[in-house]
Amino acid sequence: MAGGPIYDNAVRLLAAGELTAVCRWLGIETDARHLRLSEALPAATMYVDLLARVGPDRLAQIEFTTQPERDMAARMLEYRARIMRLEPGKILTQHVVVLAGGTVPRELVNGDDFAMRLHVVNLRDHDPGELLTDPALATLAVLARAPDVETRTKTLRTALELIHQRAAPERRGDLLNVATVLAAIHLNADTIDALARETKMPISLEGTVGGRDLEARGEARGEARGLTRGETRVLTSLLRRQFAGQATDADLQALAARLAERHHDAAVDLILSAAGLDELRRSS
Repeated sequence: MAGGPIYDNAVRLLAAGELTAVCRWLGIETDARHLRLSEALPAATMYVDLLARVGPDRLAQIEFTTQPERDMAARMLEYRARIMRLEPGKILTQHVVVLAGGTVPRELVNGDDFAMRLHVVNLRDHDPGELLTDPALATLAVLARAPDVETRTKTLRTALELIHQRAAPERRGDLLNVATVLAAIHLNADTIDALARETKMPISLEGTVGGRDLEARGEARGEARGLTRGETRVLTSLLRRQFAGQATDADLQALAARLAERHHDAAVDLILSAAGLDELRRSS
């Protein structure tokens, strides 16, 4: 699906700021001492979407995918091997959240001697009501089960209102951003634009499939620019969260633009693993 990295990165931004809510929804038990870990796995470097310490001896890996590739389960096995070498003795559970179409096998079996279990969540199978109970999870509600476009549009309106009313002020902008970007997986730009006017909320579709439908009823270069702008916007939001008060917004936007030229996984992981802005600037 075109624009997939933007959607995946939007949910990574959500998880980076709302780890407890995402873990609770996925049924991952956490304690107050949970600690984010680096998503970079050394050697031939691999990047995971989220790797969290959810207990003294327990780890959880969460992968978000718009539409999984056929080798997703085998890739999860590679991740498991790397993580277990880095964290010997820890118990690891692996979770895959499918944002749109397709699915992932819940087991990877090789003869009678090996089996690996995956916890797979297909958002399209879930009732949106279960997600419209928390501002963080409301960002995902538009991807939940819906019989038609009208129902999905109503779900998005409810989600935006919930985020606007109940999200902490410092998180509200990021959550509205994530909800809107993800909505473009299923809703066209005209529908989302009309909803923006109705709710009087600052909604932008830059870089999404819907946004490109609006902008790039033109040439391919316009599409590419829209994709880069959307990626930059997500990265800027993540930089603001990680390094609030350490640089001007213009500096963070410029840094995000440089990072957006990298592979999308690498850019996000550089931000999340950097000890400070100086280190991130050197890496970019």
